[in-house]
Amino acid sequence: SNTASRDTWRVAAGLKGDISDKWQFEASYVYGHFKDFTASQDVDSARYRNALDAIRLPDGSFACRSVAARGEGCVPINIFGYDTASAAASAYVANGADRTTDIVNEQQVVTASVSGKPFALTGAGNIGFALGFEHRREKSAADFDILTNAGQNSSNLTADLTGKFHVSEVFGELSVPLIADTAGFRYLGLIGAARYSEYSTVGGVFSWNAIFISPF
Repeated sequence: SNTASRDTWRVAAGLKGDISDKWQFEASYVYGHFKDFTASQDVDSARYRNALDAIRLPDGSFACRSVAARGEGCVPINIFGYDTASAAASAYVANGADRTTDIVNEQQVVTASVSGKPFALTGAGNIGFALGFEHRREKSAADFDILTNAGQNSSNLTADLTGKFHVSEVFGELSVPLIADTAGFRYLGLIGAARYSEYSTVGGVFSWNAIFISPF
């Protein structure tokens, strides 16, 4: 039999307001937590190999090939066909402990920004400007049962896993109206954005874009 449970919860808090009639601010904090647990009945890999390696005895019955395994109660198992494994063989190969995986992920994000439309360069409208900062921390842990750690069940040998990283970012965005309802244009503007990210794992990353936009 299998059992599974999953729990996800999130807390978010934020604040926004006006600095002036042309400038606004926003700030927020988010915490997220995810937990996933699964458990499955499994086999003891060493006993399963012994039970599969069977020989026919002179009297026509079957027995495990390994004399040592026989001494420990080995019962041959037939895995071909429906309901062919005997109760004794199933009990012999059954693992006394479930195969389990327990995963926990956590994330924290802090964001702050200011934005506004301070002045106009042309008669097409005020420019839009935003500047912000974001810091994010993430960590994850996967805890497996001791038999999975040792490679003694049907799963691959897998060690427990842990990992974490954090990143700090600064970003800016600019929107510049150039033409509006003039010279055949309903609107023509320039939009640009840039972001610098400093990761605890790979270091600094810079990304940007700049485009002209002209919707009709």
